[in-house]
Amino acid sequence: MWQRFGEDPTNPLYAEYGGHHGIDISSPFPGVYSVDDGVVVWAGPLASRPARGRFVIVGHSWGDTHYYHLDGMVVSAGDSVSKGQYLAAWTNHLHFGVQVGEDFKDPDDYLWWAE
Repeated sequence: MWQRFGEDPTNPLYAEYGGHHGIDISSPFPGVYSVDDGVVVWAGPLASRPARGRFVIVGHSWGDTHYYHLDGMVVSAGDSVSKGQYLAAWTNHLHFGVQVGEDFKDPDDYLWWAE
């Protein structure tokens, strides 16, 4: 992991948001997997947020998980996904975020390997 939740709020990339709202993971993991059952809310790029690249947002009963900087996505908006289901490959790193209501939470508390 090379950037933690809330780090570097003075970085111009995060100044608009008041800090880093997720964690950045750089590792040779084979893919990106859903941390819980849910429904894909978004899958693809977003012109207004080009720095995110291609990304997936999965809605769960308790909040949303955000997966940015993806490649080779195999899900689309509206798809139901299960915990541990493959969503996509990643590029040079994975940004993982957790949003509950309007608030971003520390993703370390929601990762499947933390159970």
